[in-house]
Parts: sequence; C-alpha cells; structure tokens
Amino acid sequence: MSVEVLVLTRPKLRPNPEFDSIGAIFYHVINDIPESEGVTHVTGSAEENYSRSGYDFSDMTIGFSDSEYTLLMDFMSIVYSHDPDIILGYETQQLSWGYIVRRGRYLNLDLISGLSKMIREPDTKNMERDLQIEGRVLLNAWRLLRSEASLYSYTFENMIFHYDDEMLSTWWAHGCNRWKAIDYYKERVVGNISILEQLDLFGRNSELARLFGIQFLESMMLRFAKAQNYVSLSPSVRQRARMRSGEYIPLVMEPESKLYTDPVLVLDFQSLYPSIIMAYNYCFTTCLGRILQSTDGEDNYEFGCSVLPRLSPHDVQRLQEHLSFSPGGIAFLQPSIRKGILPEMLHKILDARVMVKRSIKLYKNDNILKRTLHSRQLGLKLIANVTYGYTSANFSGRMPCIE
Repeated sequence: MSVEVLVLTRPKLRPNPEFDSIGAIFYHVINDIPESEGVTHVTGSAEENYSRSGYDFSDMTIGFSDSEYTLLMDFMSIVYSHDPDIILGYETQQLSWGYIVRRGRYLNLDLISGLSKMIREPDTKNMERDLQIEGRVLLNAWRLLRSEASLYSYTFENMIFHYDDEMLSTWWAHGCNRWKAIDYYKERVVGNISILEQLDLFGRNSELARLFGIQFLESMMLRFAKAQNYVSLSPSVRQRARMRSGEYIPLVMEPESKLYTDPVLVLDFQSLYPSIIMAYNYCFTTCLGRILQSTDGEDNYEFGCSVLPRLSPHDVQRLQEHLSFSPGGIAFLQPSIRKGILPEMLHKILDARVMVKRSIKLYKNDNILKRTLHSRQLGLKLIANVTYGYTSANFSGRMPCIE
C-alpha cells in the first residue's frame, strides 16, 4: 500500500502537523491477485462534486469524511481492511505515514496502535527519529533510491514535474482545479510503487531473503560440517572478548583522481575473497594457528576464542611440505592433507552462481524470469562474500576466529 497525503499548508511554509490539517489521503493498493492490481483510492475530508471538472475518475475510488478526525479514523479502517504486509511512501518520516501519525497524535488519536498488527505502547521519542509500525514492513522510497541510483537530488519532483505545497493547497481549495491536485497525488502513489518495481526492489529482496544472512550461512556451513563429523564451537561472550584483535586488514588502493592522457586499465577480480579462501584452503578445519609462535613446554596455545593442542616438533617437521602460511604467520593445511569446509562450500556456491548466470543468457527474452535469476545470482554472490566476514564477526557471528 503506497500512501501520500495532501496537507492544507499555510502560505510560504512547509507542512507542520501542529497547525496544518490533512485535506485528503491518497493510497494505491497492489495485491498478488491480478484482478485487484493497481487500484487507486482517494479519501477526502469534504465532499465535492468532481464531475464538473471534466476529469475522468473512473479508475479511482473516492470516499468522503465529515471531518479530519473522521478521516483518520476511516483511514485506520481502510488499512485494517486491506491489511497490507508492505506499506510505503516517498518520504515516510515528515510526510506520508509519518505526517498522518503525528497529526493524529495532535488530535489525541493513537494511530500507531491502530495501524499496527499488534497493540503496543506508542514510543514518542523513537517515533521522531524512526517511525515503526509493528507487523508491517515500512519502506521509505527515497532512502531506498539513494542506495540504488546516483542522483543529484532525491526528491520525487526531481523525476516528476514540481508543484509546491502552496499551489497544491490552492488547487484543492477551488473545486474547478481540485482535479489537478488529485491527478498529482495519484501520480505520486502510483509512482512510488513504479519506481521500486523498476528497481526490482521487491523481487530482489525476496530472493536475498531466501539466500542471504548469518543464519542461512551457518545452516549451510553446519550441514557440510555434520557430513564430515565436525562439531561447531559455541564460545561465550567472555571468550570472544579475550580473543586477539585483528592485526592485518586488506588494503584497497584507490586510483589518484586526475586527468589521465594514457589509456587506463581497470582490473576487477571475480569473487576475490572467496577465491583466496579456495586457493589457500582457508578454513576452521585446516587452520593450525600460530604454530611457529607457540612456546615449548605448553600443552596448548591460543586459537581464536579457544585453544589448540601444541604440535610436537616431529609433527611440524612432517607437515612442513604441506603447510601454507598467511601474511599474519598463520599455518593452514594444504588440500592434499585436508580440504576445508569453507572452500568446498564456496566452490559449490560459485558453481551455482555460474549456472544461474548461464540460465540468464538462455532465457534472456523472458524478462520476469531473467529478473528473478539475476536476483538469485546476486544473492549467491553476496553470501559468498559474507562467508569470509563471518569468520571474524565478533558480534553477529557465532564462531569468530581472528586467525
């Protein structure tokens, strides 16, 4: 459900919920059922004869309320009847849903509880910073657009012809011109969803939700570990706090910003970090830790959040030809001795991504399937990149290991 509000603003001023009333609420509902897709509704606070404007309202549903208070009550009933899972507006904090909630608070109406799927005490402090409606996914379209597109300005009017608040209020006040304000806000509520659909935000995030995240990564890793009779370590908070801090991080060198008269060659690695993990067999199961720094006489030496039994000089000598050392001096077994779980898992993930990308080329004429497959290969790429970060995630990861 996409929602925008027409606020009857004072001249030369921005909308303020303490002074400016809501003249109309526009909402556009998209359902999974094709028959009810794309229905635009208008609910206003004053009844007016719209037919004399000559505008065609046949594709819209128009309702009327006796007062602004009744308008907000009717809007709560509308949200309750449609029961949307996803609600959005172009700017949900100061306008749209945020303005409706703050205006309702000024009228002594608790809209947070009325719009939510569950009843809770309104948090007025957090509401000023970040609006949350329990049980529904609230999308702020312009914030999503910032991460998806590079634009000079992210206002809706940067893409749609601009009308200021004073002009819209004037149009709404005059019956003959009211259709202009309705047409503008109709374009906004439909445009919100059109922008996000054009960016494939819904489909892509649905695919990412199936593939992406720490819990999914753990389930994949533990599935491989169980097949080889490994048990994962579950360190306590105190053990994680005592683990060594990081000493080495990857260095990304940015090119110097200037005019280059000679051709510039840009190299991009395909799955760089996963490729390093596979090439050097980096894994929990192949890491021997700082074997060169272990003190003679100690039975154990530090390894991540836990300890490892110290290898005898004879074992170190025997494995010398089958060890590789990271830049931090950490020893890892080569695949000829033991193949790690993480390299094996990443190899399967990247193979699956290659297969999906081939399918994209095969079904390039099917736009819907192509977008779904593109989102899926992006999810596989992200979960492959998250794998190496999980090994040192002290807070979100369950099994960090600085080595």
